[in-house]
Amino acid sequence: PKQWYQRRVRASHGYSVNYIFTMSLAIWNAPQYKFYKYSTNTQGQVVTEPIANLDGEYMDMRLLHSFGVTENFIVVPRWNVDIGFRSLFTAMTDMNHLCNGATYRPDKPLYIDLISLATGHVTHYELDPQKAVHIMNSFERINEAGQLEVVMDFPTAADPHDPSISAHCQFDVLSVGILKNGTQAYNELQWNTTLRRYVMNLETGVATVTDMPRVWEPLDLLVEFPYINPEYMGKPYCFCYLQGWHMGTMMMGLIKYDVCKEEVVQWSEAGKHASEPVFVPAPGSQGEDDGMIVAPVYDSIKGESLFYVWNAATLKVEAVYSGRAHVPFNIHGMWFNQ
Repeated sequence: PKQWYQRRVRASHGYSVNYIFTMSLAIWNAPQYKFYKYSTNTQGQVVTEPIANLDGEYMDMRLLHSFGVTENFIVVPRWNVDIGFRSLFTAMTDMNHLCNGATYRPDKPLYIDLISLATGHVTHYELDPQKAVHIMNSFERINEAGQLEVVMDFPTAADPHDPSISAHCQFDVLSVGILKNGTQAYNELQWNTTLRRYVMNLETGVATVTDMPRVWEPLDLLVEFPYINPEYMGKPYCFCYLQGWHMGTMMMGLIKYDVCKEEVVQWSEAGKHASEPVFVPAPGSQGEDDGMIVAPVYDSIKGESLFYVWNAATLKVEAVYSGRAHVPFNIHGMWFNQ
């Protein structure tokens, strides 16, 4: 089985407990998405607890790169991107590059499943087709009618039908040659992104979708790699930090999106390409955006690897460290206090 995801969550009790949840995809028998919870017992031993399995189909193995964890549920979206191989004869070719084996499937609905952490019971929802990869956050709330809802936020394609992932692979754009040259074929594509909120009502069985205003500039940004204050994972939140990537200019800046006030703060510099913004809480922090954002930044003008530190409230640059070694362009990161 291949590990696809792991995320730390903060329990909602009076004391804090860290868990890791993972999903593995077993394909040798009938395909299944298997979910596990990892914790540490009083002897310091890692305890593995199976939570639930979701059945899949060989001809409909969906992209499931990240999922949410709330106080009581695992929130699992299966987007309309098929990651299965076409046949046994093409398996090696299909799976040696993500985009070779990723095909958009608009002929089936988007599946969202809520898995009970207590019982493993699965509540299933089906919605219009959509493409997405990285979760912003998920949390539970009680609506005005007193009903329990689970909220899930994701950056999604503004138009899921265009462009095709397999025709124009985002990962190919990360080569240094293309980063330095904004005249590639990608510069005519509109990789527009919408931040989208999915709300699943546990009592009515109805799911709704709402688009957040696209208030960043320019509008034709690929807005991705979301990161929030880890203390707010699985809880109601306001601030999400994202990379803003313009295919025409190859500019890669940062966006701080306020989902509560629907406002943004942005940062960008010519020739600078920031990867995923990682939130570092300030010691004894008092607010959600009290801390720093850190990320590796590639300088395509000087060919230099840098490390930036921004104020999380304002995105003002607080420090820039020059790399003593070349760091290949990377995608994901995490901060550990110890």
